[in-house]
Amino acid sequence: MGFMAAARGTLQMEMSYDVNYLNRLLMGSELVLEENRTRLTQSILLKAGYSQTDHLAVDALFSYVHQSRSIHFKESVRAT
Repeated sequence: MGFMAAARGTLQMEMSYDVNYLNRLLMGSELVLEENRTRLTQSILLKAGYSQTDHLAVDALFSYVHQSRSIHFKESVRAT
């Protein structure tokens, strides 16, 4: 997870953003079509590192994850 070795006094930073949108469900190898469920996951990773000497560095990893799920129910109409 750390950075490659760098010269003394080097500051390294990396940021990544990932989005996953799921609207299908697999049960084993069978695809289950569920039109009423969705899930959205967003994540941000920020990695920073500073080389204090040629052989000593300090790295830090910060993360943020947001997940939302939606379930939509269809109204059923009863005949009277």
